[in-house]
Amino acid sequence: MNELTQLSYSSFANNIAVELSKQSEFEVLRKQEKDLNQKIKKLTEDERKAKDETAKQQHEDNLEIQEKKKLVNETDIEAKLHIQYMERHIEGAQSC
Repeated sequence: MNELTQLSYSSFANNIAVELSKQSEFEVLRKQEKDLNQKIKKLTEDERKAKDETAKQQHEDNLEIQEKKKLVNETDIEAKLHIQYMERHIEGAQSC
C-alpha cells in the first residue's frame, strides 16, 4: 500500500505541476490578449484620426477649388466686359 500511496502522491504532485504550468500559460495568454486589445484600440483611434484629417483636408481643398473657380469666373467676366468696352470705344472712335 505504501507503493500505491507513493504512486498517488507522485501522480497528485505531477497533476499540480501540470495545472500550475497551465495557469502560468493562461496568465501569459491573458497578458498577450490585453496587450493586443490595447494595440487594436490604438490602431483604431489612429485610423479614425487619419480619416478625420483626410476628410478635413479634402473639405479645405474643395473650398479652395470653389474659390479658385469663382475667381476664374469673375476674371473671365471682367475680361469680356473690358473687351466689349474697348470694342465700343473703337467703334465710337471710328464713327467720329
